[in-house]
Amino acid sequence: MSQVSKESTYSAGFVLLVSLLVSVIYSPTVVSSTDMRLDTIGVFVVFIVLILSAKLRYYNEARTVILAYLIMCISVVFALSLQALRDPSNLSNVFFINAQGYLRPLLYAILAACFTRSLRNYRIIVRILLYGIIYHGMIVLLDYFKVPILSSIISILYFPSDGWDHYRSIGAFGTVHSLAYFGLISFIFCLFVASSGYYDSRISRLGVVGMVFSLPCLILPFSRAAILAALLSVIYITFVRWRGVSRLSGTSLIKFVFGFLVLLLLYISLSEDFKVTFSHYLTSIFVGVQFLLTGEVPLEVPLNFIEGRLGHGWKNSLEVWSDSPLIGNLSASQVIFIGDGGYTESLALHGILGFLGLLFFFFILYSNGGLLLSTSRVSKVVSLYTRTFTIALAVAALATGFLKFRVAEILPVMLVCLYYAPRFSDSMRRGLQN
Repeated sequence: MSQVSKESTYSAGFVLLVSLLVSVIYSPTVVSSTDMRLDTIGVFVVFIVLILSAKLRYYNEARTVILAYLIMCISVVFALSLQALRDPSNLSNVFFINAQGYLRPLLYAILAACFTRSLRNYRIIVRILLYGIIYHGMIVLLDYFKVPILSSIISILYFPSDGWDHYRSIGAFGTVHSLAYFGLISFIFCLFVASSGYYDSRISRLGVVGMVFSLPCLILPFSRAAILAALLSVIYITFVRWRGVSRLSGTSLIKFVFGFLVLLLLYISLSEDFKVTFSHYLTSIFVGVQFLLTGEVPLEVPLNFIEGRLGHGWKNSLEVWSDSPLIGNLSASQVIFIGDGGYTESLALHGILGFLGLLFFFFILYSNGGLLLSTSRVSKVVSLYTRTFTIALAVAALATGFLKFRVAEILPVMLVCLYYAPRFSDSMRRGLQN
């Protein structure tokens, strides 16, 4: 392949990556409560690009991200393939709805790894992510506080069919947990950009702004798992700093985040709906643990939590899994159980095969490749934040699966940006553009 052809392929691939990422961040859903979105067609175009471009290259730092998604994708698709062989009538549901939810993140990881290898492209992708975080934070605030005219425009754009009149925000993401998990990964990513010391002052300041606007996305959906995951993530980062494992700049940032979080919670607590809901949520955390250990639930717990998360989510999905432990039963989803249990849902949908893929995903990210890859060159700061991401996602998965939401495509791009940051650090701090 000639040099001109390689450059053309690289430019075309980057344009495709930007187009898909912008679509993922800003586009409304095509069909309510499904994973089929405006960017789905674009994802299949990626197949053609990857096949026609013979020698795509990426830096070694991205191998961990690609390997984590590859193993998870293979295990899930294998389980779904066995399900399709068992029940051919379920073929369309398997491969056109569920499997694509795991294939798309892998493709986004490959695209991000291959087409952000220049400083210019890398800075553009980071800015797209940060501006997208700020944008969604503004949407959530405008809609939550019912700002005249603007909240109506948001309703028309993102949930035109039946509107959304509920104290739990969904923003532009269509579901409560999708927005909450977007806020979770955005919070960690912005904390990395703002405090790692790898970025120039302008991007670092943008990271601080993004961190502020990620908090409404994290808190206003009132997701127990997402808020708990964020708090544990900050505690983990703080603990590692105290132990001297890494030397990060911006120590006051963590204090600022805690302060802002407390102030925002106090402000929101003026809402009577939030006061009642928050007390129920605190109680339900302990109830969930008791239910898993003993199978019993106190009568004073809100009935909707018992019927939803504990009943239709955890209990029913485990019953489905017990009938098909190796490969699961996708056809039972939304019929016998609903997606209110991340790990139990994974077992029910894809059995032990798919569940092992999820565990390997966590293991590879946490260990930066573990025994499968040489990770001696991964910086301590990057390792700290990839582990923070892993802890946050593992905790969040207690509530519901996070890999089928719109978040699934944004997360691999963020992870690639983490791993590539040290490579471009000196150039960014010197203000170079290429």
